[in-house]
Amino acid sequence: MTSIKDHIYSDLKNRCQEIKEGLYHNFREIMIPDNDALTNLYAVLYFHEMKHEPENPQWSRSDQLIVSHMPSLPYLLGATANAGYLTWDFCEKQFLWVQKEIRSYSMLLKLPGISGITSLPEFAGEFANGLALNGKHSRFPFRVYSVITPSANPKLFEAAFPAACSPLDNLTYIAPGVDRETRILLMHRWFVLGWHIEEVDFTDLKSVLAGFASASSHRGRPSIIIG
Repeated sequence: MTSIKDHIYSDLKNRCQEIKEGLYHNFREIMIPDNDALTNLYAVLYFHEMKHEPENPQWSRSDQLIVSHMPSLPYLLGATANAGYLTWDFCEKQFLWVQKEIRSYSMLLKLPGISGITSLPEFAGEFANGLALNGKHSRFPFRVYSVITPSANPKLFEAAFPAACSPLDNLTYIAPGVDRETRILLMHRWFVLGWHIEEVDFTDLKSVLAGFASASSHRGRPSIIIG
């Protein structure tokens, strides 16, 4: 690895540790399982991959993030707090509010640094497609990321097919926590849909960095990162 990549890797390791410590100290009354994969995922997104400015959240060139992977919500809020969108003291209240609202809310919840949170993967897919299509038509050089549940949801595939036909190569889906038995079938289905596929080990920062770098540089098809 070059010195620049070593520097990025070292910085991300520190960020991951900060996020985990913040979760421990600020969510003590809530059971948050230790999950290196989700810590790595959101650290890479917020501190290496996504273009965004916490001091200017309305920046038109900011990359967009939509999340329908509910188990990762604490780690998502931890990363946004670490990035400066939220204070750590406010995280627990925000987490409880989202948990309450998401059960009866069919639309997207929007928080600082997050384009949308929803428990409906198919709705997240349609919204992500719309954002990516808008970026293409407006010629704004932003990417759209959507963290999805690792399931073979037929309604999500319905949203994925037109993204490949467009093609929305500024769109990346991310499916963490896919077990080995499910992964081959899932990768085959996304390949048939016409998506570019990256398989990563989310517990390994170097693997995550390499997967995102390859997905972001791919042209002609949307990408999905599975791990």
